[in-house]
Amino acid sequence: MPSPRRRPVARLRSAGRLVRTFLLIALLAMSAVAPAVANAADPPTEGIDISHWQGEIDWSRVAAADKAFAFMKASEDHDYTDPTYGLNRARARAAGLLIGAYHFAQPSGAAGDAIAEADHFLATANIAEGDLPPVLDLEQSNGLSQTALHTWVRTYLERIHDRTGVRGVIYTSPNFWSRYVGSSEWFAANGYRLLWVAHWTTASSPTVPAADWGGFGWTFWQYTSSGTVAGITGRVDLDRFAGTDLGSVLIEPTAGGSAVIPKPPFTDIGSSKFAKHIAWLYAEGITSGCSKTKFCPDGKVTRGQMAAFLARALHLPKTSKDYFDDDDGTSHEADINRLAKAGLTSGCGTRRYCPGKTVSRAQMASFLAKVLDLSKSPKDYFRDDERTGHEPNINKIARAGLTSGCAPKRYCPSGVVTRGQMAAFLYRTFGY
Repeated sequence: MPSPRRRPVARLRSAGRLVRTFLLIALLAMSAVAPAVANAADPPTEGIDISHWQGEIDWSRVAAADKAFAFMKASEDHDYTDPTYGLNRARARAAGLLIGAYHFAQPSGAAGDAIAEADHFLATANIAEGDLPPVLDLEQSNGLSQTALHTWVRTYLERIHDRTGVRGVIYTSPNFWSRYVGSSEWFAANGYRLLWVAHWTTASSPTVPAADWGGFGWTFWQYTSSGTVAGITGRVDLDRFAGTDLGSVLIEPTAGGSAVIPKPPFTDIGSSKFAKHIAWLYAEGITSGCSKTKFCPDGKVTRGQMAAFLARALHLPKTSKDYFDDDDGTSHEADINRLAKAGLTSGCGTRRYCPGKTVSRAQMASFLAKVLDLSKSPKDYFRDDERTGHEPNINKIARAGLTSGCAPKRYCPSGVVTRGQMAAFLYRTFGY
């Protein structure tokens, strides 16, 4: 499976005899600009990569097992979305892991295929600053020649770069790269220096294709496909990072993400303190507003609307099952069923969801705590939620940094959530 990338670790190569003083100066200069390199005494930085095949994951246990990062499948081909991606992304980040997304490539000779797959990945993955760079998982040639596949990969990666400013990671095995891409060094020589190499071995290091990836070496190494990790049922891919500072490979704020965020058409958010959050909500396709030109930031959020917000934010899969009787014919019925299928709501009663009821701040806390599968908080953050029944969940989201309340030591649990507040909750929940 694919994995993340990291800025290449600079390596000193001695060229002839160097004077001791010159070598010392060079090493000091490098230390100021190069990522931290792991030394023999440092434990390796470990992570995993997953997809829907791993089922439901207890991310708090994964974090407790000293896994620092996780790559997760977002998409495949030009129309498939992994049904677990949204929840895995939100829950892994809430548990403290660094996260990255990968696209499983299905190359085709059809005109525009590489661009279509890249666009589908970007529409699904919602990559953002602070994420690990996006990964192209290259395991299939689908009959393309070496030249054609080389062109496909280049077109895909350049599309990602053009739209985001980020140079993606390539995930591949040494054999695949040599056999189907002709051991090409072009990518390493043209800015794509982050390699995620898949080589399942007990050796201390992997085989690296393309002349040690043009001299840059590997950044991530998938060293087994049959690992075991607490919180995951069955086998899982295990990965290692070639360094000690994962922060050095994260997508930076200046990477260009703003280029893909369209300006919302709403004329009523200029003075709202939630304008930034609303703009993000619109850019992610989670809402089109309450009309063509308005968002209605002060409007009250209903349970039906909340289902729509969450189902879209999490990319929850559709379902043909009808869970409730009181939402039939409403515009939110499909999203309510998606939420129920994912186990994120059981409704407000037997076969009832109460789609028209407004959502209180206490109820919002419980929804978010369930979405993120947050662990119990030992700290009591607020004084006005003691008898609500939602107090444990309010403390959970406070501990996770999703709320600071409505005033010092107050959460205002009975207050109704507005559309602007909902935008802020979602923005913080999904790690932007």
